Amino acid sequence: MKRIAVFVLLAGCLMIGAPEIDAKSSLKIVYPGKIVDCQGICSLRPNLRERWTPVETDMFAHKRDWLRTDPRGANAFQLRLGGRHTIILGPGGLLEVIDEQTVSLIRGEAEITPAAKGSITVRLPGEKKQKIRKVTIVRAVDNSFETLKREPNWLKYFKGTVTHESMGSLIAKVEGRNLPLTLGYHKVTVDIRDQIARTVIEESFVNHTNAR
Repeated sequence: MKRIAVFVLLAGCLMIGAPEIDAKSSLKIVYPGKIVDCQGICSLRPNLRERWTPVETDMFAHKRDWLRTDPRGANAFQLRLGGRHTIILGPGGLLEVIDEQTVSLIRGEAEITPAAKGSITVRLPGEKKQKIRKVTIVRAVDNSFETLKREPNWLKYFKGTVTHESMGSLIAKVEGRNLPLTLGYHKVTVDIRDQIARTVIEESFVNHTNAR
């Protein structure tokens, strides 16, 4: 009987000292963001850390974590914020998770999709803030930003044929912006006659940018 009484007493002390966990809100408080899909080279840097960690699907993001995508290739990820809002960050992007309702877009292009009948606050270069209540595509460059009227090619590719390959794709710089090109093939034929070489290059791409 004494052993049973001691065991009950210890169990009661553990229950009193244990913190209460709300199953509905604990994940939302501890993890304001979650990576629901990604492709290519994406990485995360926790707050007050220097090392970047490769991003994977179903990875959580804490408050003040930094997320980035490599500029060379079809690199992008989709972040679910607060369990309701979604953000798709494109190649060469960098953002900071502030809380469940706020992100800071430092550079790059991102599609912001707030929850139904809700809004999300986006901090932009130049100490600007924008409360978004509908699907919006934003581009941040240096100390300026703009709202895009059309989906960039990388976003169409991400939504249409999402892959988990880390090779990425070719990239072209058009009007100061890095635009991804899908990988294709190059067929090279060389004819040598009388010490004169003639090279013929045949190129083929599955997808390409609309700009030249």
